[in-house]
Amino acid sequence: MIEQIIDKRAHDLGGGFEVGRVLPFRARRMIGPYIFFDHMGPVDLGAGIPRELDVRPHPPHKNRRLAGP
Repeated sequence: MIEQIIDKRAHDLGGGFEVGRVLPFRARRMIGPYIFFDHMGPVDLGAGIPRELDVRPHPPHKNRRLAGP
């Protein structure tokens, strides 16, 4: 049974590269805030646009160590 349909929302990943973000979603709090579900493509990158994508660090995690002594 389908409980809820979540429409994607436009989200800029930087450099004008946009995806359709489905998760996280306020009304579905049982899914953690650090789980992302994005829809993208196909994409036609014009001349001069880098072909590599990089996921930027999430602001609360900048300069934090995740493991180690």
